[in-house]
Amino acid sequence: MKTFLKVILILFLIVAGLVGVVLGTIEWYLHSDSFKAMVRKGTRDVRGFEVKDFDISLFRGVTLKGLAIITNMLGAQGLSFATDSLHAQPRILPLFHHRVELAEISLQKPVVTLHIGTAAVMADNTNAFAKTGEFHRSNWQFVLDKFTVRDGCLTLLDASNKPLTRLDGLNLDVTPPQSSGLLHAETLRVGKLAIRQLDAPVKAAAGRMDMAPIRGTLANGPLTGSLAVQSQKEFRWQLQVDVRDADVPDLLRQFGLPPLLKGKLQGTASLEGGDSLSGQGRIQINGGTASGIPLMSLLATLLQTPALRDLQLDECRMEFTIATNQMHTPVIRMISQQIELTGRGVVSLTNGSLNHDLTLVLSQEVADRTPGLIRKLLTEQADGRRALSFHVSGTYDDPKVDIDEHAVKRTAEKALNKLQKFLH
Repeated sequence: MKTFLKVILILFLIVAGLVGVVLGTIEWYLHSDSFKAMVRKGTRDVRGFEVKDFDISLFRGVTLKGLAIITNMLGAQGLSFATDSLHAQPRILPLFHHRVELAEISLQKPVVTLHIGTAAVMADNTNAFAKTGEFHRSNWQFVLDKFTVRDGCLTLLDASNKPLTRLDGLNLDVTPPQSSGLLHAETLRVGKLAIRQLDAPVKAAAGRMDMAPIRGTLANGPLTGSLAVQSQKEFRWQLQVDVRDADVPDLLRQFGLPPLLKGKLQGTASLEGGDSLSGQGRIQINGGTASGIPLMSLLATLLQTPALRDLQLDECRMEFTIATNQMHTPVIRMISQQIELTGRGVVSLTNGSLNHDLTLVLSQEVADRTPGLIRKLLTEQADGRRALSFHVSGTYDDPKVDIDEHAVKRTAEKALNKLQKFLH
């Protein structure tokens, strides 16, 4: 019996030694110059694929450094991908059963540019994988346990190849078998708007990705909401957002506008997009001040009422709906103690043109200080205040109004004549 055990032990040691020699030989070959030269030659022959360095090990997995991939999935539209490092950790034994099992794929500092149409195609093709964490090609089965991204950048292009949204400082941890994970981004840019310190759980199923609840900051104010992206049949997204105490001057600067309006913004919006943008919402500004807004400055000049240039606002709010590249504003209210501006209108999202019908109401004290001919343009109210209704066209920076310019001109000429007589 002892002799038999010794024989078994010797055979085991021989087999283990042979396996060790084979594995060691394979590991040595994977790090040999000849193998690396063969791989580099093969990658050079693959169009749209480049890798600067790599490390392949039976024990440490596969690491590709300086990886870059460019593919055209929709004519000239497609995918651009580059990363400092891609690491994949395969399991060896399942390979003998036509099964590729990856414990993890991790990306360090990836930079990805993706066309919105390509995103929909990729989402449809990987729908089954998102459900189960595995997919099949021929008689091979592929399985992934974990996918991670560190310090990444993702840019999504719209149908005209213009940036639709961009994520910077992206960290992502996804477990495909559970179709869920966690996302963090230092900055999310949607057009000119920047949402910072974004955090959200991510869940994918049946061609749909949900992020809820979303938490971040917009112009130093807390932001919450949810995002759903649907890729089946057509690419669509729905966004619910709630903002509190966002700094209005910061928001205006993000859009390249001077900070002529100040205060803290409170707002809610429900938006939906794909081929077109639609939605609705409302915003209001607490503790607001308005100084030098182009429309108010124009009114101050035409009506010779300096008080219109600088307003301390008791109420400032707007309700809006978006459809067919237009923003409708059925409610516009800017209210101070002595001046009110209310009305409704439409703003073109294509060229920024205005189509507003507004009413300006001056307190009796302010109205009494206006020149006589100007005062005749104003309609006296029952409470002694005076009102003027008018139409606004042009743009935000260069507004036009249909106020009787002849009366304003006559008043200006009369004032100029008085000044000339005084000087002489």
